[in-house]
Amino acid sequence: MKSAVLSDSHFKLPAAPLHRKILLSLKQENISVLFLVGDIQDSSPDEMDEYFSLVREILPDVIVITVFGNHDFKHLAHAKNTPQKKGDKIFDSIQKRQHESGPSWDQTISLHKKLCQKHQVLSLNGESHQLTDKTTVLGFNGWYGAETKENPTSDYLYLPTTISGKDAFDYLHEKAKNDFNKILKLKVAKNVV
Repeated sequence: MKSAVLSDSHFKLPAAPLHRKILLSLKQENISVLFLVGDIQDSSPDEMDEYFSLVREILPDVIVITVFGNHDFKHLAHAKNTPQKKGDKIFDSIQKRQHESGPSWDQTISLHKKLCQKHQVLSLNGESHQLTDKTTVLGFNGWYGAETKENPTSDYLYLPTTISGKDAFDYLHEKAKNDFNKILKLKVAKNVV
């Protein structure tokens, strides 16, 4: 089984010819599995939809498996309401951000699921998928912000303030820990060394 891994595509339509060239080269390699490991889109779910369409156009019979990265949770609607950072501290603007016009976390996850179903892409989020009797893949969405609230990345500005009623930072760090522990307990293919 021949596979390929693509990461940080940051797909935007102006770059479609480059992505087409990459996917065509993978087609010539006769891959059977393509792993898309985060940052499929740059800032809009429409970009993810277009990228998945391009993948399916060129590689219709390839198994496509994905996990999502930070850019896959970004929406321009969130960015529009985000104040500019003051001085060198992003933290000040995080405390004041407003996200009324952006989709909720649950809406974003739901949209990811719909896009994956539409394009026959397998999304691993704390799940496993057995490819062969000796090969199982495990994965979870792996971006959870900076290590501390006091030193966040600018990507934190694009998240909703709260997720499932909790502070977004706390929720995502707890989710990362739980997802990783869940992955460690998943059943894998037989005869795996």
